Amino acid sequence: MERNASIGHRKADLIKKKGTLAMELKIVEVIAGKREEESVNFDGLSAPVAALKNLSKEGYESMRVYKDNKTFSLWGKTCSACFSLEHLQEKGKSK
Repeated sequence: MERNASIGHRKADLIKKKGTLAMELKIVEVIAGKREEESVNFDGLSAPVAALKNLSKEGYESMRVYKDNKTFSLWGKTCSACFSLEHLQEKGKSK
């Protein structure tokens, strides 16, 4: 059990690296249990849950956050895109 705990800590240490959340994040896991009106905070960058849910419905499955330039890279099996923080927030307003 203690070994698993230390692996979890090492994973957490890998998340931050030069302004990038270096770990691949699964969108469904990030938004699980959150309401559409809420936002998810990524080390100071706030992404609307509504936008992430909409993108998930469009086929996006994974994401990576680039804090330095405030962008979000998202991809799925048949799609990929990079969104600015402003564009992602705007996407949360549109249905």
